[in-house]
This record gives sequence, C-alpha cells and structure tokens, in this order.
Amino acid sequence: MGKLSLKATVLLAMGVLVVSSCLLTAFIAAQRYSQSLEQALTRHAHNITQSLSGPIAEMVLINDIIGVQRLLDTQFDRDLSQGYALLQVQGRVYAHTLDQRVPDALLPSPVNTEEKNADPSYREVQGKTVPADITERTVTLPNGKRYHEIEWPLLDGHAGILRMGFSQHDIEMRISQLWKETAGLTFIILLLALIAGTFWLRRVGRPLGALSRALDSVGRGNLTTRVTVAGQNEVAVMARAFNSMSEKLEGTMLSMESQAAALQRSHRQLRLCNDIVTAFAALDGLEIMARRLPDYLSDIVPVPYCLLFLEHDRNCVVTAQGRACTPLFGRDDWEAALQLLEGRESIFTTSGLKEPLASPDVSACPAQTVFCIVHEHTLCGALIAGHSAKGMDEADLAALALVLNQIAGSISRALRYEKESRGQRLHDGVDNFNGLLGRSSRMRAIFQRIADVASSDATVLITGESGTGKELAARAIHKLSGRREKPFVVINCAAYPESLLESELFGYEKGAFTGALRQKPGRFEQADGGTVFLDEIGEISSVAQVRLLRVLQTRQFERVGGEETLTVNVRVLAATNRDLAAEVRKGQFREDLYYRLDVISLVMPSLRDRPGDLPLLARHFLENLAERTGRQPCTLSPAAIRLLMAYDWPGNVRELENMLEQCATLSRHGAITPADLPERMRNFNTPATSNRPSSISHSSAAQTLEDKEAAAIREALEHCAWSRKDAAARLGIGRTTLYSKMKRYGIRSPETA
Repeated sequence: MGKLSLKATVLLAMGVLVVSSCLLTAFIAAQRYSQSLEQALTRHAHNITQSLSGPIAEMVLINDIIGVQRLLDTQFDRDLSQGYALLQVQGRVYAHTLDQRVPDALLPSPVNTEEKNADPSYREVQGKTVPADITERTVTLPNGKRYHEIEWPLLDGHAGILRMGFSQHDIEMRISQLWKETAGLTFIILLLALIAGTFWLRRVGRPLGALSRALDSVGRGNLTTRVTVAGQNEVAVMARAFNSMSEKLEGTMLSMESQAAALQRSHRQLRLCNDIVTAFAALDGLEIMARRLPDYLSDIVPVPYCLLFLEHDRNCVVTAQGRACTPLFGRDDWEAALQLLEGRESIFTTSGLKEPLASPDVSACPAQTVFCIVHEHTLCGALIAGHSAKGMDEADLAALALVLNQIAGSISRALRYEKESRGQRLHDGVDNFNGLLGRSSRMRAIFQRIADVASSDATVLITGESGTGKELAARAIHKLSGRREKPFVVINCAAYPESLLESELFGYEKGAFTGALRQKPGRFEQADGGTVFLDEIGEISSVAQVRLLRVLQTRQFERVGGEETLTVNVRVLAATNRDLAAEVRKGQFREDLYYRLDVISLVMPSLRDRPGDLPLLARHFLENLAERTGRQPCTLSPAAIRLLMAYDWPGNVRELENMLEQCATLSRHGAITPADLPERMRNFNTPATSNRPSSISHSSAAQTLEDKEAAAIREALEHCAWSRKDAAARLGIGRTTLYSKMKRYGIRSPETA
C-alpha cells in the first residue's frame, strides 16, 4: 500500500479525532445516564417493596397466603417495571408472580454480603432509612433478561423475605437509544468536519501543490522555477524560502558548470600540451620545428602565431612565418628584436608590431602577446600571438607558457645544432660531418641520429661491419656533446688478453701483481668527466663483463689489488661488429650487460648500402694521400668508378681507403683505370664461366646505381613532406639538380600525380 497524500492524511486524522472525541463523550454520558437510571430504579424499587412489606407481613402472620398472592399479582399488573415478586418463608416460596416454576437462579436466597452501617437494625440508602439486612443484586435469568433484585426481610426475617425483581430492560433500551443518537450526531459532526476540512485543505493545499510541483520541476533540473504565494502565513514563508533556495541553487549550479567547463578546458589543454611536447621532441631541425609549432599551438588557443629565433653568434633574427624561416641580418632588425625582448617579463602584451618581426596576420590583430623562450637563462627567441584588444584568458596564457617552457630545451639545442652544423659545413664542406663523409639518405640519417643523442649522457651501442666508421661516429658524438672539452678515451677490448683487460680498464695498485711497480690509473679513471669508447665490446670475457656491468650501473669500481672504491663521471660509448642479441641467445654475452649498453642504438651502414657515397669517399682519400705524399692527387676514370660501385666491399670504407692508396702508389699516369684495380674487383661482375661482354656488367652496375639514387631521392622527398628545397638540402645537391633528377626518374609528388 502506497503512502497517503497530505490531504488524505489530514482528513483521516480529523475523522479519527472527531470519532474518538464523540465516542469518549458518548461513553461518559452513557455511564452517567446509566447510573442515574439505576439510582431511579433503585429508589422506585425501595418504595414499592417498602409499601408492600407491611401488608404482606400482616398477611403472613395471619397465614393469608391467598391474600399475599392477590396483592403481588395486583402490584405486578399495576407496575410494568416489576419483573417478578416472590415471598420466601423459611427457605420456601409461598407466593410469586412468575408464570412457571421459580428458576434455580432465584433459589436459594443469597447470603447478604452488603456492608452494614453503624446502626445494626437500619442503614441509609439514597437518602432513605431502610433495614440494615436488605440485600440488592443483579440477577440474570435463563432467558437472558437482567433484573435488579431487592431482598427485604419482613419483621427482621421472622415473617419471611420479600424478593422483588425490577427489569433493567428499560435502562438498556434507553442506553441503546442514547448510543444510536450519539452515533447519528457523530456522523453529522464527522461529515461537517470533513467538508470543512476539505475546503480548508483546498485553500491551504493549492499553494502547497504549487510548491510541490515547483520542487518536482527543480528535481528535473529546471532551476529557474519560482513559486508565487501571497500573504504572511507559513506556506508563504515556505514559498519565499524555496525561491531563495532555488536562486542560490541556480547560481551554484551555474558556477559549478562554469568551473566544470573551465576544468574540462584545462584538462584538454594539458593533454594537448603533453601531446605537443612529446611530438616536438621527435622533430629534427629548427625549420621543421618552426613550421609545426604554430599548428600545434592552434589546437590549444586558435589565434595566429609567429616565431622569432635569436642567433647571437651572427646577430641574426630568424623569423618563422607560415612555412618559411627567414634570417634577418640587418642591424636594425637585430636591435629591434633585442629592444622588444631583452629586459622584459617572460610574458607581456604589446601592440603595433609590424613586419618583418611579426607576420601579416599577427600584425593585423589589435594586440599581441609575446612569450619569451628562455633556456638556462639564455634568451632563445619568442612566440608572438595575435588577439583582440580584450586580451587572452589566464588559462590560455598558462597553457602556452607551459608548452614553451617544456620545449625551450629542444629549441635551444636546435639553435646550437644549427650553429655547429653551419660551422662544420664551412670548415669541412657540406658532405663532412665531424669526420664522417656521406651525402646519401642513410648517412644523413646517421648524422641526424648523432646530433640527437649527443646532448644526452645515455649509453650508445654502435654496431656495423668492420670498416664502417664506428669510431668516427663515437668521436662525432663526443665532439657534439657537452663533454667535448674533456678526454675521449678509446679502448680496443680485442687488443688485450683477458688477464690484462681488467687492469687496463680499471687500473691497478702498486704491488698488485708481479711487475706492478707503481700505481696506474685505468682508462675509466683517465676519462673522468669525458667519454669512454669501448671498441669491440663483444670480445670481452664473462669475468670482465661482470665488472663492466657494475661500472655501467653505478659508475664505481676498484683498481686491481685495491680496496678503495672510485667514482667517475663518464659517458660510455660501445661498438661491435657482432650481433650481440644473437650472442645473448647463445649464452655467450650477458643479457643484463647487453641491455645496459643498448640504451640507444646506432647502426652504421656498410659501403655497399650507400654506393652513392663512394665517389665522394674516393676523392677524399685520394686528396688526403696526395697531401701526405706531396704528389698531385690521382683521379678515377668513369669505368673505374663503375667497377668500384658494383663491387661488394666486404671491408667497407677501410678496404676502399687501402685499395686507393695501393692504386695511387702504383699508378704511373695520375689516373686510376680499371687496369689499375685489383683483379677481384675487375672480375667481381664477370665470372669466368660467363661469355657476356663486360659492357653488360657495367650496364647492370649503372642500372643498380640509378635505382639506388632514385630511391634515395624519393626517401628524402618523403622525409621532407615533398619540399624540394628541404630535400635538396638534405641530399646535399642544388634544387636545379634535384628537379632534373626527378624528371629523369619520373618522380612526382602525390599532389600532382
């Protein structure tokens, strides 16, 4: 059963109250009325009994039983309230008015148990003096009728006992009538009360209903609901309290929604910031950083951006607008940039910035906010954002500042790399990268990889075939790192027997073994602050691997024969021509040491994988040889070059250098021809069993070279997003040359295909 409504509850309570009040009143009235009727009946019974007691006593004394019976019958016929009368003498009934025999309920006469008064002969009953031994009781006959019986002794019982029974039926009928009248009156009162209550509830319930409906509307989310109730009663007070609560709740919800939207926006911006920083760390080169950064930041705050980079070594301002980076060497531009940025807060708002420092779309904005890019207290440049005169939101400013603070290190390294690469290109030429020669895409990727890992202290494992320049790569990493001014110590692990390698790596104390006449520091100790290059790391024994693993983990060791633990600050570079992963699977190299070494991998390509670099390498080696010997540099004939490019080069660059030195020394006419080349190279593409002319082999070699060149050009274009300018710079050739080669090989961008 569901809960009752307020109206039903009030009406039910009113009904219960009215009915209970009427019933209580009727009960009290019936009790009082019943007592009054019983008292009247008692007085009437006493009068009748007393009036009959005298004559009956006289008749009993004369033994006039017939007279007694006639007197009782006459009195019974005259008084309808009299139920019965009987005369009992010495336990026998002499006369009675009953139609049948005397019921057992009337025999024998009960013992008088009434309390007597002070006078042993008489007592007071309802203001009258009656014999003290009169007995009164209520008798119920077998027919269910109830009688008030009085036992009146005649002559103190000597003449017998007169027993008169007066019917209580009239009293019961009157009481029943009283209850019926009370019930009718109660019904009328209840009906009137319910009608009045209904009208009252309707008057009171109308505003309560409005208040209830308003609460239900608020519960469904309609916070603009209001209730209008006039007056000063309690319902009006509740309505005013509800309206006040609803207004406050609406304000609170609007505030919470605003805060939730701001929080969601901040969360989105923070997620975008993290994605931007992660993506930015993978970019290589200042130009591509400048091209991508505005696109990234537009996802956070969609306003126009432009970038300024400061190259302090050249007093040059590099402006990044759209997809182009433009260096400004003018003194006025440099001074204008310094005046704008130096001595200012990290974030400030200005207006009126013009080209060339600001892009046209940024200059067109009413105001600009400048974010200075600072790394390690060095001003690297600034981000300029155009916006309305109202200004940018504080959350947007904080998000942009967070991103710039996280990527400032990458921008600083890119500027430093541009400076060092520029100086290196001016010193060695465009194809020389810290001693490494090459213009192929494979070598360009190696150069970029070296530049990326140089700034960290992570361990680098350099792998590749013998003669591919692993030590040169290690030296390049050291030269580009922050340890360039510290020692670069090379240890060829294959050059020392197991008994000497440990003392060579870690040093030894005086007297540690026979012949140890003095203390000697090891290579790790000598390289403190710098870089240790462990060449042929795959050749060390298992015992040395354990000692080396500890050094890589803690940078701590003890000299042979010593107890003092030494701590060094070194960066470890390692190289091998073995497949250490396969050695680990075979159980010949410790797995934990392998993972300690292989933090960053650098795979040097073999010479046969970059045949396009062979003419460049050959020319470099021949020029160096001529400089050492004081002779004119030899040249290579086209036929010799084709043979060299078709050769497999198992010894890689080292084999090429040695072969060229041999040919240049034995050549008599200053030009190396196919006849001057070793026989293994002349016969590499012409087996003895083949009858094909050598021109076929040369044609095949040329075809292979063209395929590789076309693949290198396509790879560079895809890496640079099909920017011909960037691809030409990456390949180390002019744009005109690139255009002609693209036309020759039928290479077209996806947009024009």
